Amino acid sequence: MPVWIVLTCALAASAATYLLSDRLVERAMMFKFADHAGSVRALVATRMHSYTDVLVSLQAFVRTNEPVSREAFQSFYDGLNLPARYPGFQSVSFVRYVPAAQLEAFLARQRGDPVWRSAHIRFSLMPPGARPAYYVVTDVAPMSANLASLGRDIGADLAHLQALERARDSGTLSSSGSLSTSAEGGIALSLPVYRKAEPVDTVAERRLAYVGSIGAVIRLKDLMRGILNDMQLRELHFRIFDAGPYDGAQQTHRVERLLFDSMRLLPPDARLATGGRWLRQRMPLTFGGRLWIIDFSARAQALQGSDRYIPRMVLGGGMLISVLLAVLTYVLSHSRERAVALARQMTHSLRKSELALAEAQRIAHFGSWSYDAGDGSFQYSHEMARLLGRRPRAGLGTGTLGDLLEAIAPEHRTLLSAHIDGALHQRQGFELACRYRVATGRAGWLSLIGRPPTGSAPLVLHGTAMEITQRKQAEQGYQLEHAIALKLGTAGLDDDIVTPLLESVCTGMRWDAAAFRPTRTGAAQGLQGGRFTPMPRLASWLARNPPVSDDVACAPEPGPKWLNRRADLAQLPHARWLAQAEVATLLSVPLRLESVLLGVMEFYSLRRLRTDRAALDMASSMISQMEQFMRRRRAERDLRYVATHDALTGLPNRLLFNDTLRAVLAEAASDPQPFHLMFVDVDQFKQINDTLGHDAGDALLKSCAERLRGELGHARMLARLGGDEFIVVLAEQPGAPSLLDTLRAVQAVFAAPVTIDGAEMKVTVSIGVSTYPQHGTDASTLLKHADIAMYRAKERGRNNFQFYAQPMGASIQRAASLESHLWHALENRELALYYQPRLSLRSGEITGVEALLRWRHPTHGMLSPQQFVPIAEKSGLIVPIGAWVLREACRQNAAWRNQGLPSLRVAVNLSARQFIGNDLAQDVTLALGEAGLPPTALELELTETLMMQQPEQVSRVLSQLRAKGVTISVDDFGTGYSSLGYLKRFPIDAVKIDGAFIKNIPKNQSDMQITASVIALAHGLHLSVIAEGVESEAHMAFLRAHDCDEIQGFYFSKPLPASAATRFLTYREDAAPSSSLG
Repeated sequence: MPVWIVLTCALAASAATYLLSDRLVERAMMFKFADHAGSVRALVATRMHSYTDVLVSLQAFVRTNEPVSREAFQSFYDGLNLPARYPGFQSVSFVRYVPAAQLEAFLARQRGDPVWRSAHIRFSLMPPGARPAYYVVTDVAPMSANLASLGRDIGADLAHLQALERARDSGTLSSSGSLSTSAEGGIALSLPVYRKAEPVDTVAERRLAYVGSIGAVIRLKDLMRGILNDMQLRELHFRIFDAGPYDGAQQTHRVERLLFDSMRLLPPDARLATGGRWLRQRMPLTFGGRLWIIDFSARAQALQGSDRYIPRMVLGGGMLISVLLAVLTYVLSHSRERAVALARQMTHSLRKSELALAEAQRIAHFGSWSYDAGDGSFQYSHEMARLLGRRPRAGLGTGTLGDLLEAIAPEHRTLLSAHIDGALHQRQGFELACRYRVATGRAGWLSLIGRPPTGSAPLVLHGTAMEITQRKQAEQGYQLEHAIALKLGTAGLDDDIVTPLLESVCTGMRWDAAAFRPTRTGAAQGLQGGRFTPMPRLASWLARNPPVSDDVACAPEPGPKWLNRRADLAQLPHARWLAQAEVATLLSVPLRLESVLLGVMEFYSLRRLRTDRAALDMASSMISQMEQFMRRRRAERDLRYVATHDALTGLPNRLLFNDTLRAVLAEAASDPQPFHLMFVDVDQFKQINDTLGHDAGDALLKSCAERLRGELGHARMLARLGGDEFIVVLAEQPGAPSLLDTLRAVQAVFAAPVTIDGAEMKVTVSIGVSTYPQHGTDASTLLKHADIAMYRAKERGRNNFQFYAQPMGASIQRAASLESHLWHALENRELALYYQPRLSLRSGEITGVEALLRWRHPTHGMLSPQQFVPIAEKSGLIVPIGAWVLREACRQNAAWRNQGLPSLRVAVNLSARQFIGNDLAQDVTLALGEAGLPPTALELELTETLMMQQPEQVSRVLSQLRAKGVTISVDDFGTGYSSLGYLKRFPIDAVKIDGAFIKNIPKNQSDMQITASVIALAHGLHLSVIAEGVESEAHMAFLRAHDCDEIQGFYFSKPLPASAATRFLTYREDAAPSSSLG
């Protein structure tokens, strides 16, 4: 054969080989570009959804705690640690929905917020103006950087308003598009918040339940950071455009619609290479109700890398072989030896070219294959053989289609067969991602591409295979982490979160079984043991041999551990149990909270798995998320405890008691069983609290709570309602003490004295009991009857218990009737003052009168102060009544002076309630001013107990009044609990000896000594002495002998109405003074 023919044919073959290799390299480059673009799109979508989960967590928090306080919102934001974990958040906020009709009330509440008032900030709406509704930012974090946004009406902007309404009506996340105010590219998101427990199935229901939106501003630059490294960013350039609402008209790629450019992630001096061929691809992405277009571009030269030289190497090698072949032909025509040498050289060059192509495929993890449906032969490249787990051989490997199907995982094998049949018979190409596992144990993901024959060509299917295991693992890791974050973010306070996590991880990472071992500390934190497996055999194994809660020795380190060696597994305390199931690989994930081990999650596999760094990273992320979740759960439980327990004694408070009582009543309604309410009240607690101080009173209440808690362990509920009142729910149970034994035990436990501040005191309790259903079938009735019984026990002498009986309510009803009528006594002019004169023992002249209050009741007749004043003090009516007494007494004194009667002092008794606030001094000044009296014409009487209740307040007010000239005296001196120091501490002018000491003079020596001592003591302190209850000549003689200053009593005059008192004073003015002294 002529040399030129050989050379021409060889060159043609070289050109064909060049074109084929160029097409393969081009195909590989296009697949790589599409794969990179798809991976970036998946990463962007995953990253956006992970940020969305934060808004879902905020939505759940605000909805659960609505109305949420500003401090709680800020605390929850701080707990999320967004700057470290989600740096793309510029701000998160709560936007309150305010209808126009409620705007003024809303602004008033905001302006009255102590936070704004303390910061001297006036909360105002921005921008102002009338609108149908307002969407006002009320809470924002971080506060310092976003203070200017507070009060801003988001709905004033049409785009934002449409996004808010879209989110409200759909109940899903909504975005208003790009933010032109963000220099680095940003988007605004909103998520609706509805009222808890209200239906939201329809648009109308969602609009009614809508209270506001969780808003967020996200910096896309910070959000996208870390998706690709600098090298990848220089190879692959992508831009994200906002194409408008997903169901609306799309926008063209105008500059103002650009959301993000990957060039922003490169250093300022970085530039993309110019020139050469560029590949472009556009992919859609929907997010927040809007359509995004991701525009990818990359230089073909950068994607091809060293592969771009393969066609040239093939062409060069072919041309070299062609020349060599021509030379060989030439040589063969001259010498056999030269021909043989040349053939060897050509074979070597060809093998070298094949090796170069095989190396290129190995570098790219890219194999090729072909399947001839006619003879069933299956040919594959060197790299394809490696991917299938077969021993690579020189040249193309041969086998059957079963070699490929055998390597594919069973769940994808049938699908691949269907795609191959479709490609051969229907001439349809396919692209399929499927799992594989080969005989060596290697497993992962393959991307298979098949191209059918064209035209009438034989039924030969050509295809490629590329390993995409790392990309799939990254996608699954992000999806699993997203699922874990979603479960933890939406879990309730009492939900079991362990079992869902075990199921998610076990399913997502294809483990054979999983279990959780809580420690005692973890169980106390509410963590429960759990297990999950999709394999029935392992399910029975887990149930037969559950993990032991104390077995935590396999996880002493803070991070996860991967154990796949028999020697390591044999060292574990539960190695025998693991061996029963033939566990070959164990992933141990310890859960900690502030360095305290709460438990260990374990994932089991019956296969020996190589250490997976992605799985370990996911486990570390799960540990971090679980720790954050446990912190939130602990904070929520602490808040629940604070809300339902008494801060002083630690007992349940009224809120928790009411919930428990409702539950007990509901149980009793379905299964009638009697139970009892015990109302326990500490006797004379107010007196102890006022005498020894509030600290001593608090210590006494703690001691009482401890004694009750120790004795009433069998009770359904022991709670403190407030003050010195305790309530007990006691159900009748077999083997439990009887009600009577329980009551006596409570009395017995208080028999021992209580030691407070080193002093012992005797404390008793009064107990009232009501029983379901005899004394009521609802909470209000049972409580009321137990309270009535308790007061009857106090009336019987304290340190007593009393069961409710029907007649007990009569006295309570009479008191309630008096209180109801007392509210109208002033306006109906039913109150009147009686006046009892006071006489000077030295001069025999009348020095003054004491004003005594009476009530002319329409049905009960004239009532003394003892019958209604306590009711007035308890209800607060004593304040207006006391003010009226001051005015009326001053008015009557002025009337006597105007009639020409001598100047007298009128004495008025004061109540403790009148000292609350700053109105007493004002009332006194007003009464004197209206009557035209000097302050010296008025005397104010107060008891020792009153002085001790509020010593600072009382002393301050009395000092003001005495400075004006008002006389101050202590009434019923010697019957209270004051010390002599109080006589020096307060601005006092006189003391009044109680009539109880005067009554038995001269028969009782003790009363005589006490009275004489009080007179001497008062005179020693330069105080006047007034004796009450003087009813005989003997009384008056004794008091005159001991130099008492004044007397008051029936011996001289009983209390008189104003008209009779006027006649008495007129008569005394006309009579000789000495006649009154006998």
